[in-house]
Amino acid sequence: MIGIDKITLALVKVALDAASMRHTTIANNIANAGTEGYRPMRVNFEEQLGVLSTGSTARITESTLAGAQPFVEPAPVPEKSGAAVMIDMEMVKLAQNTLLYQAILGGLGRKMAVLSTVINGGKR
Repeated sequence: MIGIDKITLALVKVALDAASMRHTTIANNIANAGTEGYRPMRVNFEEQLGVLSTGSTARITESTLAGAQPFVEPAPVPEKSGAAVMIDMEMVKLAQNTLLYQAILGGLGRKMAVLSTVINGGKR
């Protein structure tokens, strides 16, 4: 089958939601870098997918995906760092997240282009 199944679309949607949430969370961390007592936050999502994919079937279904929703939680703070928010590390995370978001959209765009070609019978 050439189409995109429901679970793939649901996974792409939740992955894009997680990336968007992560971008906002990282921006908040950077904005609060100088705020005394601020505890940096992070998005928990990939860890949940890892747990889902190591189950007995190692296959993600709609019901298991419902249990893997991104959420914001306090980030672990290294004991030896002087600051709670390390701007250079946050910038690296921001760049990584941007690449991830673009990769997901790029893959989805390529799949949609193939579907468009099939629908149009190979004509543009």
